[in-house]
Amino acid sequence: MRKAIVTIATGIHLRLWENFAQPFWSQFCLKNGYDLFCFKGPIDKSPKASSRSIAWQKLIVHRESKLKDYDLLIWLDADIIINPEAPDPATKLKGNKIGACLEFDWGNDPQTKHLNLACKNHHKAVLKEQGINFESYQKLWGFDPSSGPLINTGFLIYLKNEHAEILDYVYEKFDDTNVPHWGEMVPLSETMHQKNIFQRFDDRYNLLPMIYMSSLLSGDFWEKPKETGAISIIYRLLNDGYFIHFAGCKSWAMNLLAGATYSREEGFRTKEID
Repeated sequence: MRKAIVTIATGIHLRLWENFAQPFWSQFCLKNGYDLFCFKGPIDKSPKASSRSIAWQKLIVHRESKLKDYDLLIWLDADIIINPEAPDPATKLKGNKIGACLEFDWGNDPQTKHLNLACKNHHKAVLKEQGINFESYQKLWGFDPSSGPLINTGFLIYLKNEHAEILDYVYEKFDDTNVPHWGEMVPLSETMHQKNIFQRFDDRYNLLPMIYMSSLLSGDFWEKPKETGAISIIYRLLNDGYFIHFAGCKSWAMNLLAGATYSREEGFRTKEID
C-alpha cells in the first residue's frame, strides 16, 4: 500500500511549515513509509474556489495528479507539528471509514475535562452574541436535526479510492459564503455521520494546545510567568501528543520551536527562556 501525508501551504503559512514543521513530518514519514507532499497553491483555481478559504481544498487534494498512484492519504493542516515517535494511524484505520478527531469532545481526562467545557462555553458565548444557538448551528447549513458532533478536519485519514467521491460531493455541494463558523468542517462532519463513515481516532492525533494556553495568555498581568507557563505546556503536549495542531496560535507557538532540539531519547527540549 502506498501512503502519503499531504498538506497545502502558501505565504507565511508555507514559511512557518518549512521552518518548523517539515523536519518533524519528514522524520515521521521516513520511519513509517509515507511520502510527503506540500502543495504550494490551490488545487482548484476556479472563481468559486478563490472566493472561500483554501481550507476547503483539503476535500479535493486527492485530485492532484501526483497522488494518483497512492492508496492511503493523511491530510494534515499545515499548522500541525508531528511527534516523530507517534504511532502510525494507518494501522488503526478501518478501510470503509474516514478517520478524524472530534472538535469539542477531546478533553475526557478528569484533569482536563474542565478545559473541554470552557472551550464549549466560549463558543456558545460567541455564537449567542450573533443570535445563534450553539446547539443548533448546523441548521445554518440546512442540517436539521444534526447527525452527530462536530469533527475537526485538521487531521483526516482515508483510502483515496474509497472516499474520493464523498469528499468531492461535500466540496461541490456546500458553500460557507453566508455561514461564519467552521468552514468545511460542518458539512463534512454531517455527511460523514449520515453515511456512517466516521471513525473516531485518539484525540492525540489532533491535539489543540490553544485550549490549554488560552487562560495563560489573556490580559497583560504577569506576562513573563504566563509566557513561561505556556511554553512549558507546549513542550509537554509536543512530547505527549501525536499530531499537535496549533490552530489559532500558529505564528506565536511555532516560533517558540526556533532553537529547540529533538532526539528520540529526550523528545522535544525547549531552548532556554530569557
